Amino acid sequence: MLGFRESAGRAVLELSEKAVTYPNGDAWSEAVRQARSAVYEQGSIARRYVEDDQEMLKALDKINLLFSLHISQIEDVRQGALASIQELNRLSKIHPQLLTYNRRTLIEQVEKDGFVGLGPELDFTLVKLSNLERIRDSIGVEKKDELLRLVIERAREYISESVMLFSLSPVELMFVATSTPKNRENLSRSIQSFKVPMRSGGLMASLTYSASTLTAKNFHPMPFSSLYNSLASRLGEPQGMIESIHVTETPKDSKWNSAMKALNKKVASGELEPRLEMAVEMHKMELKQVELKTPLRELSRLNSEDKTPIDPILSSGLFLKIENHELKHARALSERLKVEVAVNVAPVSIVDKDLLERKIQNLQGSELSARLVLEISERYLMNFEPQELQSAVRRLKRHGVRVGLDEVGRGFSSFQLLHEVEFSHMKISPELYRDELGLNRGGGLVKHIVSMANSLGIVLSATGISSQEECLALLDMGVALQQGSYVSKLLFGTDKVKLSELPVLFKDGFTDYLNL
Repeated sequence: MLGFRESAGRAVLELSEKAVTYPNGDAWSEAVRQARSAVYEQGSIARRYVEDDQEMLKALDKINLLFSLHISQIEDVRQGALASIQELNRLSKIHPQLLTYNRRTLIEQVEKDGFVGLGPELDFTLVKLSNLERIRDSIGVEKKDELLRLVIERAREYISESVMLFSLSPVELMFVATSTPKNRENLSRSIQSFKVPMRSGGLMASLTYSASTLTAKNFHPMPFSSLYNSLASRLGEPQGMIESIHVTETPKDSKWNSAMKALNKKVASGELEPRLEMAVEMHKMELKQVELKTPLRELSRLNSEDKTPIDPILSSGLFLKIENHELKHARALSERLKVEVAVNVAPVSIVDKDLLERKIQNLQGSELSARLVLEISERYLMNFEPQELQSAVRRLKRHGVRVGLDEVGRGFSSFQLLHEVEFSHMKISPELYRDELGLNRGGGLVKHIVSMANSLGIVLSATGISSQEECLALLDMGVALQQGSYVSKLLFGTDKVKLSELPVLFKDGFTDYLNL
């Protein structure tokens, strides 16, 4: 067991280091595909051997998430690989059984490459604040001054007029703009820690983004200019730490923005009609819930040129528009069906107090609030404080709206979330139960989740059911409430149920649920 854990960890590291060598260019997309596939595969294999070790599972998930985020959202194989190496190095201290790694290698990597993204080939100096914090943590306090000196010296080689530019990645920018005060405070502290003598006496924060993965106007409801003005004040403008903020945009970004505008029009016009997934109690064949799903895959199709997948949470301005679009349909649906209606939401849309209040006001006076379940994917919650989430859940609960945890098994810290946040519903991710079926383990993990949900009074269901085998296996494990293509085909003969087709589909088999 120990040998396998070490070998799995080493394999992930080797793949990450190999990805560093890929040049940006024609080989990029293939490098991304290979690297992501290999890292995910190693993580999945390792999970099967450490299912009884929650700390190990969290470590593996975090490695995979970091690697995926950096490669998918920042579009830089080298940067994503380095981030993965850094995280593996940090975890080697906490979980030596996962990986034995020489800390000196990290310092050598920094000395060789200057820093993640730092080099003469760039138009400006890129100092990654969050990565710096990770490296400083991983090498120990005694190396902090050495590393800081090294980064500043290398940065000055490419800085004109001794003005240091700090560039925040899309992910970090999202943290500052939409996440918790703690994240903003940490980022501000990181910036202010770089009080170094400069001839011009200035320190500039350059908030850059790649619009092909994230545009500010699409990920936050605030107007583009006011977003950056608010960031200026949040990052310490009163202390004179920031002289100006600007945005860099490439021709590729402009093309992407045009595509995003086209998608916005589709959402506004109602062209993106939500499809429906029915959650059915399979023993009684009783419809319990209808979930609305807008085809977010449109985002990927719009960016088919470079195959960059778009994560809804990182385009949450558009995601918020889609939420509102779905909630309008949900209101109409709840007036016709006497069952729960589920809508998937971005965490920021309920954690942000203004957005939460707006949502509550829109729901007041309608029948929807009594039947509505707002679902949040587990993997999107790693950067939100459970206390803030719990406060929002309670506020919604007072208005009759319940909140569910979706895709359980794809993120981490599930037990902590369930301990601190009063979720009413929980949906098991297909990845989790398919691993159980593939390994012939008798569904022990799923049975444990069933038992836990029963004891906490949480409504449990499984999503993504695609075959009779999965349906029957989950019934044996104690999961009777199921949704997915197999369930839809069983009921309606099609797995693509659209809202406009409901009257026809329900006419013959589910008239009891219609409120006509």
